[in-house]
Amino acid sequence: MNEAVRINARLLMVVTLATAISGIGPNQPPASPWVIRNVMRWTPLVLHFHEQSAVLDPAWVLGLIAQESMGEPDVVGSDRVSPVGLMQIAPFAWRPSARELLNAGTNINWGMGILTELYNRRGDIRWALAAYNCGETGLAANRCGRFGGYAYADKILGLWVPIFRDELRNLAKGNHELSNWIGEWYPNGELMRRLKALGYGEDWGKWDQREGVIEKLRNRFRFHVL
Repeated sequence: MNEAVRINARLLMVVTLATAISGIGPNQPPASPWVIRNVMRWTPLVLHFHEQSAVLDPAWVLGLIAQESMGEPDVVGSDRVSPVGLMQIAPFAWRPSARELLNAGTNINWGMGILTELYNRRGDIRWALAAYNCGETGLAANRCGRFGGYAYADKILGLWVPIFRDELRNLAKGNHELSNWIGEWYPNGELMRRLKALGYGEDWGKWDQREGVIEKLRNRFRFHVL
């Protein structure tokens, strides 16, 4: 491959990444299979850190990674805080350095920790994702922009989470193209046991089950109100 071809390929990747992260609008195209596969390769690390972030659906984390970086660990944001890596962590003084956050494990560990802390405050993943994107102060002041805050959260929950719940379900059943590769991280069926303990396999995770119960209660409440 000559230098011109390499440059053009790199520019195409950058434009594609910028387009996906910015969330051009509600009429976005279907998620790219390449992005899904690129994000799914981080599943072993997400599951590794899940024990200390047990309130999180792994599909929420994978969806956030898809939205923030498309699964590319060396992405650096262009805004004033220059967020870094898979989950776009701002390298503030009390956090690891930007260089340290380029490490996928460090980045996912911190990202899941931040999202866990936000989720535990209200038990509301939509609010937690919106605050993750915009900050609590910005969210409260409605300073998140057209595609930030709740719009950002809704894109993750509406587009990415159903996709990754389906991917994790297939992975738990051994029907995923990455099953053998990811299974090397967890030999002797440990991967399947972990996912099935989280409600994946026959279903789409215990969080999906809870949301179904909540939605039924909401519909019943709406019926009585009407």
